[in-house]
Amino acid sequence: MIKFFRKAKQYSIKKLKNSVARIYVNDSQELSDSNLPAGTRVTVTYGNYRIKVVADVNGQNSIMETSRGGLLELKNRSTFQSFNGIDSVQVTFTKNGVEIGLCYQDIQRLRRESAIINNLATGKPIRTASLCSGTGLLALFIKNGLERSGIKSNISFAIDSCEKAMSANINGNPIWQDATEDAIAMVNQLNNIDISKIPQANLVEIGLPCVPFSKLTKKHYRDIAHPEAGTIFCKLLAVINQINPAIFIIENVKGFLKSTTYDIIKREMVGYRFEEVILDGHSFGDIEGRSRACVVAVSEGLPSLNLQQLKPPAKVTLSPLSNYMETIPLQSELWRKMEHVKRKLDNPNLNFKNDLYTGSETKLGILTASYSAPKIGAPMVVHPENPELQRQFTAQEACNIRQLPASLEQAVMSFATGKNPLVKRSGSTSAVHRMLGNSVSKLAWIAAGSFIGSYLRDLKHLYDQFEVNLKPLKVG
Repeated sequence: MIKFFRKAKQYSIKKLKNSVARIYVNDSQELSDSNLPAGTRVTVTYGNYRIKVVADVNGQNSIMETSRGGLLELKNRSTFQSFNGIDSVQVTFTKNGVEIGLCYQDIQRLRRESAIINNLATGKPIRTASLCSGTGLLALFIKNGLERSGIKSNISFAIDSCEKAMSANINGNPIWQDATEDAIAMVNQLNNIDISKIPQANLVEIGLPCVPFSKLTKKHYRDIAHPEAGTIFCKLLAVINQINPAIFIIENVKGFLKSTTYDIIKREMVGYRFEEVILDGHSFGDIEGRSRACVVAVSEGLPSLNLQQLKPPAKVTLSPLSNYMETIPLQSELWRKMEHVKRKLDNPNLNFKNDLYTGSETKLGILTASYSAPKIGAPMVVHPENPELQRQFTAQEACNIRQLPASLEQAVMSFATGKNPLVKRSGSTSAVHRMLGNSVSKLAWIAAGSFIGSYLRDLKHLYDQFEVNLKPLKVG
């Protein structure tokens, strides 16, 4: 004789007219094994996301007899009320009857939606997390934007594999001043952490490495084929599922939107709706353009974000580049001819241009993560008196261009001055340029945070609509 064991199967809920729903369980053998053969009188108990069916000689319902054996049919308003807004359920056959509850995906969805609405409605700060955080500038700008719309937030988790960037983040980023009591900051690879230890959050932002989607990367190394960063998103999805946010934001280069990586993320993250927009720093008043894709995924039970309505202001005030520049002596060794860079200008096959600035400009090209190694096409400053000489933007100027808060600027510049123990006493400007080259434009992403903040502010009014969801979930 086969030993009895619990069995669980997924069934659809059919919505009928007049707030009536039907669950149709026609597994005759499983019903019999659960002490519910055809003809058995049963009592049906309806609850919040839960229905229980047990044998009861005085029960008002019964297991129907059909040509295929026993059939349990629940067709009424109580079924609709128990699983309002749910399309499928998990039916578990036990020794003493049948238990009908939520599928795990719906449990997670309702938990994340009710959690964020509850926080908003009761005035509690929403909890945030930062993945591939770097110096945490994206996290800071999103937080600043949320605050502009009246939404408070506290960070609960941040992780990055770069020890230098996380050192600056932890020691200088203002986001940690009001972190949650259970907040964790990790320096590690995503695929090397115990995700069960990650605290929950309502909103997650992700500075996904852009190297696999960059035009500078060789074609055969792009997207999922990149040997180092091509599959990071696999563990990233597991981490997001563990955190279970109502909203998560991905920042990347524009090429990400047409990638296989993004396509897989959208297909795997069932229960979210994805929206995209391109943010260009110049349009929002930033000195550096740094055009980026902004992807926002919202839990599907919440209203649409309508991200395409995020537009730059009709008019912006642009400051001249000189406002961000240091005064460098005309005889400084920083001024160089850079023959190895200019040499490529004479090669007709390369089509390179020297990107030089005087300080009067209101727009600047991108200072990339590899900026410390002089290359043709990278933004540089031309000598005021000798056009044959030029220099790179300094580490301090890079901080100015990023508009770092004072505490973070000090933490970042400790690498340039050699005051941080992670670099030599002579300092490392390349470390600074790498950190800042992997960050984002300030005003564009504050605007994104403010837009999301306005959406969350309006979400408070859904509290009554989600009243059922806010009750404790009774599952299994």
